[in-house]
Amino acid sequence: MSFCTWGNPTAEQWAIFQSMGDVDGDGIIEGYPNTADDIARILSHFGETGPPGWIIEDLNKDGIVDGKDITICASNDGLNICDYFAPVKVIQNVWLIAATAFLLSLVPLGYWYFTKRR
Repeated sequence: MSFCTWGNPTAEQWAIFQSMGDVDGDGIIEGYPNTADDIARILSHFGETGPPGWIIEDLNKDGIVDGKDITICASNDGLNICDYFAPVKVIQNVWLIAATAFLLSLVPLGYWYFTKRR
């Protein structure tokens, strides 16, 4: 069974998303008080120091859990891994795009025809 409708995020995608604030690993960044699972974990380690990246709550890996880590989490509040890494959908109606581009290229000609000719 897939975690997301498009499949499972890779280990690299999970690591990136964790560094954005998903410290509890549930695939959703909860950075504000009403859904503060992630930010609560960061706050529970606030002020702790160690080697860079020593603890998952040290999001920017500077060796201290501080306001910068809280800011990272809060700025990404509400993101979920499935939407963040969803594959870009390819537009399959290429002919429609080509036709639209062609018609738009005629706009300057139409403007000239109706305004400049006498």
